[in-house]
Formats: sequence, structure tokens, C-alpha cells
Amino acid sequence: MTPYIGTIDRLVSKPEGSLLWSVSRDNVFRGYLFGTMHVRDRSAFLWVDEIKSRIDACDIYAAEMHLGEVNPRQLSESATLKLGQLLIDLIPPRKYTKVRKQLLKSFGLDLDSMRFLHPFLVISRLSETVLSEDHLHPLDQALFHYAESMGKETTGLESFVEQMQIMKSLDPVDHIKGVLQIARNPAKFRKSIHNMVRYYEIQDIQRLYQVSRKQLQHLRSKMLFQRNRVLADRFAQLCEGGTVFAGFGAAHLGGGKGVIRLLKQQGFRVSPITIVPFDPMHSEQDET
Repeated sequence: MTPYIGTIDRLVSKPEGSLLWSVSRDNVFRGYLFGTMHVRDRSAFLWVDEIKSRIDACDIYAAEMHLGEVNPRQLSESATLKLGQLLIDLIPPRKYTKVRKQLLKSFGLDLDSMRFLHPFLVISRLSETVLSEDHLHPLDQALFHYAESMGKETTGLESFVEQMQIMKSLDPVDHIKGVLQIARNPAKFRKSIHNMVRYYEIQDIQRLYQVSRKQLQHLRSKMLFQRNRVLADRFAQLCEGGTVFAGFGAAHLGGGKGVIRLLKQQGFRVSPITIVPFDPMHSEQDET
């Protein structure tokens, strides 16, 4: 196991410079906020040993969603198009053939194999092919499993039902446009994914927020701002029952309507902590 690095908290001067934040109120430590990514690429695991030590120090682990609540049937229903609808129904036949050929060439994914899938998740599948799969589980899942293995109380800041309701509310037409754009310019899509990972590596949460906000366009209120309010409020509620380590998507941390700002408005002191990367070539056995 890679030796733990950085046992002493070091506050950083620039808010955009950390994924890890210490939360207190009335001079009492309440827990941590940590920005995660749902990827298996080693770049997301640069600080995993130190983050595990912070989880160890808390009573409760709060993920974005409790993985134990996942209902496979409901997940399948939310992830697929309406009964009888296919992706080819959203794209003119001749264009569908061209798009399918381009995506297969650029990403190795056959659109026919995803014909029942919501376009939002098609884009997610395409993004997964851009990065490496160095770990068994994505970072957010790996941390949740670790907390469970350590006997921590685990919960979700959002419920499975809430996340599925959001998924069902997404108009496929809005996201099929994204699929078409990716097919037209695969290089630009790849670059955008690598840029996001780079911002994560340098812990620039403001840039992560800005890019996510721009990409979401008219969905930013539903997918970002409203959810930020839920994440902040439920973290505050959980703090009444013990110290909380909250791990959720890094794009939710920053911005004027981000979780950090919202908690400060509720009277919390939220301070960035410098975390030092370790050797990313650690072994898979360190993941539980």
C-alpha cells in the first residue's frame, strides 16, 4: 500500500485550488466536502489514500446517491427511451447511418447496440471510451465501497428516486443534438473530456463549474443549481448527527450557487485543504 502523504491540513489561499474542504460551525469540526469524478482513469485517484484517511476520521460517509438504493428495474426504465422508441427514430435514417459509422470509427461503440438508450447516457458511454479504465470501479463508487468496508454509516445526499426522476425529465431531443455534434467533431469532444480531467488534476473547481454550466445550457438550473441546494441542505442536516464526509461531483463545489457558497450562507466555515498526490501507479488491491 502506498504510504499516506499529507497528514497535516494545509489551507490553500485560492478557492479554486482544492477538491477537499474542511467544514466547521461555531468552532466545531463538522466534516469534509470532496469533489469526485465518475471515472476509472488513474488521474481521478491521485489523492485516494489521503481521502481515505479523511473518511476514517468521520462518522458518516455521504455519497451523491446511496448505491444500496439502486433498483435495477427502475434504473433500466429511466436509462432507456420510451417504450417503442429507438435512437434511429430521433435521427433521419441516412444521417443515422453516417453518425453510426463515425462513432464506431472514432470510439469503437456501435449506436445499434445502444438503440434503446437515452441519448444522455449515450454521451456518457462515449466519454468513458476517451479515458483509461485503470481501476475496477469509478472513484465515487470506490470511495463508497471503502466507507462501507470500514463500517461507516453510509447515506446519499440525493435519493435514487430523485436522480431517476431527473433522468426521466430529460428530453431525448435535447441530447440527441449532442450525439450529432460529437459525431461531427470527435476530436473536439475528446479534447473537452481531457480538459475536464486536467482541471480536475490541478483541482480547479471554478473551471470545472464553469465548463459544466456552459455544457448544460438551459438545463443548468435543473442539473446544477437546484441539485446544489439539495446537496448543501442535506449535508447541513446530516451534520446534526455526527461528522460527515461528503463526496459528490466536483462541478457542484464552486460557483456563486455552488455547495461551498451555499454552506457559507448557512453559517458554516468552509476552508480549502491542500492535498498532495501520491504515485498514481498504486495497485488495484488498495481499492476496497
